[in-house]
Amino acid sequence: MRVTFIFVALAALFAGSALAQPQMPRTEDHLEPESSILGGSAFMTGYEMQVQRTLKKAYGFDVAVRMVALPSFLPEYAVGLVSKAKQGWSGPYRIFALTPAASLWDLSVHRHA
Repeated sequence: MRVTFIFVALAALFAGSALAQPQMPRTEDHLEPESSILGGSAFMTGYEMQVQRTLKKAYGFDVAVRMVALPSFLPEYAVGLVSKAKQGWSGPYRIFALTPAASLWDLSVHRHA
């Protein structure tokens, strides 16, 4: 009797764990990033092209890493590391920071208004 009870309990445990397998996530369950030429796709291309042209030194071949920020109500800016060893990325590195005198968003909004 005791052996039967243990067998039934184990069978129920295995059956329960098989039913409790996690389901694969569906695409509608997850947020997808917006497209952007600054980050890899196309969203507000006119404005982002202006940012890219204005901060063009941040996109040079000697830039090892960069971060472009588009803050609300402030001028855009870019910061990063430039490698003096152009292709090797083995340093020494120089830190850079770029920002326009005025917000490019404000200029683009007033230009198209």
